[in-house]
Amino acid sequence: MGGRPHPGSGATAPLQPRRLHSLLAGCLKAATWPIQALEGAVVLLPLGSLEDHPGGAPASLDTLLALAASCAAAEDTGWLLAPPLGYGLSPSHTAWVGPRSGRLLEEALVEAVAGLYRLGARHVAIVDGHEGHRGVAERAAARSGASHHSLWSHLARAAGVDLLDWGRLYRLEEEIAARLREGLLHPAIAKAVEALRREIEEAAMGLGEVSARHGPRRGSAEVHRAHRV
Repeated sequence: MGGRPHPGSGATAPLQPRRLHSLLAGCLKAATWPIQALEGAVVLLPLGSLEDHPGGAPASLDTLLALAASCAAAEDTGWLLAPPLGYGLSPSHTAWVGPRSGRLLEEALVEAVAGLYRLGARHVAIVDGHEGHRGVAERAAARSGASHHSLWSHLARAAGVDLLDWGRLYRLEEEIAARLREGLLHPAIAKAVEALRREIEEAAMGLGEVSARHGPRRGSAEVHRAHRV
């Protein structure tokens, strides 16, 4: 999640689980597409980070959450899944791998989104699993014509936690991480994905032609030929 150093841990009662491996296996179709499939498509770009989560939680937790949520959102929609960007910015975790400035992360996102639009995507949605660089990611989305979606905003709402209540939010994070270590998804993820899907649908309808900002687009077949030359 990022944004502040982690406080002490806690636990809450278990809820109905879902298997992580079945979700990731099911999203292979969304993640394995030929370049021609980008033409007119809605593309999800998962964004996370690598940081020192406490209690044995995966260092790539934020990336895993963004990827899992993107897979679930793509399951029944036909949306495509771009490779995740798992190196985010976290000012409170500067010893870890990742961009050392917001400018570097912002430019990387802008270029990634612009490339997807040049290849024919109708709309690009950044699914962000890390709060520590939210402002940077939002600026990149505004510049590139993508939409930005804070996964933790939806997770907190689904779990009934105030996004500014860092103590309860970190307990939720630890609970989610514990489920992931068991190969399970926390039920809050399913609720968050429902809201995320609606939010992306609205953004895609409202911003569907925003790729025109990047200049004339070549057809996917033409781009494919150019890449082979």
